[in-house]
Amino acid sequence: MFSSAVAWCSIAVASAGTPDLGWELLVTTAPETTARTCVDAPGLPDYLQGRYIVSGPARFETDNYKFQAIFDGFGKMNRFEVGGGSLCYTSAWLNTTFARESEKRGQAAGMIFEETIPPRSCPLTDPMCNMNVPGDNDWVNLIQIGDDTCLLTDATQMLKIDLETFETHDFKVWADDFTPSVGGGLGPVPSWLKSGHIGTAGSAHPTRRAGTNTYVDVLSEMGPVPGQSSFIDVYTFDASKAGPQNRTLVSRVKAKKTPYLHSFGVTPNYIILPINHAMAIPDMLHPTLMGGIVEHWEGVSVLDKDNKLHKFDTDPFYHFHVVNSFENATGVTMDVGAFDKTPVQKSGFMDIAMFLNKTVRDTNPIRNVVRRLHFHFSGPQTGEVTTEDFDQVADSASDLFRIHPGYEGMPYCIYYAMQWWADGENMASMAVVKHNVCTGVKTLWQQPNTYPGEPEMVPGPSGAEEDGVVMFLALDGEKRKSKLVILDAETFTELEVMELPSHIPFTAHGRFVPPAEGQSMVV
Repeated sequence: MFSSAVAWCSIAVASAGTPDLGWELLVTTAPETTARTCVDAPGLPDYLQGRYIVSGPARFETDNYKFQAIFDGFGKMNRFEVGGGSLCYTSAWLNTTFARESEKRGQAAGMIFEETIPPRSCPLTDPMCNMNVPGDNDWVNLIQIGDDTCLLTDATQMLKIDLETFETHDFKVWADDFTPSVGGGLGPVPSWLKSGHIGTAGSAHPTRRAGTNTYVDVLSEMGPVPGQSSFIDVYTFDASKAGPQNRTLVSRVKAKKTPYLHSFGVTPNYIILPINHAMAIPDMLHPTLMGGIVEHWEGVSVLDKDNKLHKFDTDPFYHFHVVNSFENATGVTMDVGAFDKTPVQKSGFMDIAMFLNKTVRDTNPIRNVVRRLHFHFSGPQTGEVTTEDFDQVADSASDLFRIHPGYEGMPYCIYYAMQWWADGENMASMAVVKHNVCTGVKTLWQQPNTYPGEPEMVPGPSGAEEDGVVMFLALDGEKRKSKLVILDAETFTELEVMELPSHIPFTAHGRFVPPAEGQSMVV
């Protein structure tokens, strides 16, 4: 185990009174949109110029029905304009096919995580009406490709959005788009998709090869039933190129079942694919992802620079997010948030009722460790995997990892993450953790009854790993409002805090978008 020391950079004492005060606001529908509101921010460093975008589910019920799963909520976008001595905040609901079609029908449309209350129904003339609705409730992530800003989820398409007006446009257009005869209602897929196969899922985390504008992405192919195998297709695209472009198929990795892969590892010479989830054939009348994404271990597939496939086996694990991957003298290493059972299940992390039940959420067994896996390509352990778990507070969990973008795919020391059970007992004991895996030192930002989101590291001009700022949203349960927090990345002291007019529920990945003429944003 890695040794550790912990430094505390904010209040870390229990608050008297009601425990977990304001926790329910994380799954409480947000107020209506906020017009552009600005405050002075003299503590910002001069180099920090751009927009911080963070979205999430923010409406959990309508007059006709309510969602049971947190991730099913209708998406809302939050934009912070950062720089010039000020911070400006604006919010807007995402205008998606999912939102429009759901409003038209009076019930949730398409594939969702859990069935609604009351359950949905389809007309007798179209009993599978939810199977051909594009999954574009894309509040999960964001990427810039040429002149396009695209919203992402684990779907096969990317949704274009204008960050000035918040207008959503059509899906990102590719030169090799093809509408198949089977599953075509879900949107176009690459023309190299095998005939008779269905593109079932993509990844919300296309990952850049270090030092390039080339991104690696994946697409799951479901084979004909019964019969042929399914595949995880690995492809690349150029994020600096404007307009339609072809996606380059790198490899088609055969799988026994249709794989599901939310994130993966990329280095200059390797692509690391942990195959630990599969997609089951959904209930065509009530399609849901809980129960549709299942545990399925096929080991770890690694593609080398010549696109040769190497298979490695180790103790099974399940994951949402990779911390980072890098190469060394004997092979390639991946650090990952490793669960011993799938996190894609009904639990205090994903189900609203369980999330609100303190006993249930505090005893939720779905927790992870940060695990280092080294895949040996040379030396006496060639073909083997060695593993080591980083030290952490007993019974805690962490996820939504971020590092300095200049170190992605390269050797690194520091990651930032959200942490739950920071006190080892209460899920709502949350913190933002800075973990130096080279020294074992951990630094926490934590305040009573305050629930932070994913930390985004924005680098400073020197390129040093700790030069920059860390920004994130935090919900203050006592004030019942959210705030934007900006920390010095090295000292973890607060540079600026912007209190917002109302609460923002759970959010996913925040991304800092530099000015248009700047370097493409790393995802």
